[in-house]
Amino acid sequence: MSVPLLKSSLFLEDYLAVITNLAEVNFEVADRFCDAVEDALNLLARQPETGRLAGFPLAPDVRRWGVSGFRNYVLFYRVGIDGILIVRLLHGARELPPLLHGA
Repeated sequence: MSVPLLKSSLFLEDYLAVITNLAEVNFEVADRFCDAVEDALNLLARQPETGRLAGFPLAPDVRRWGVSGFRNYVLFYRVGIDGILIVRLLHGARELPPLLHGA
């Protein structure tokens, strides 16, 4: 049974930015990235506790899950009563805590 997925506006902005940047270089890679993100979201909808806690002191309930085939990209999400809130989709090399402290 799947849990509803809620996507934050920041996640949608992140997703669009990554797809746009990848598509400028290689459309096929951008397409594979979209498939990998959708696969990850489907997995999280079925198994919300799959990701491990990200370890952010100011957002202790935020979990992380890598995008398969694109190891540098990480989905950050929260499991709640109404479903899963996908908070961000970020490159792992970014300075993450400041980006997520208000998540």
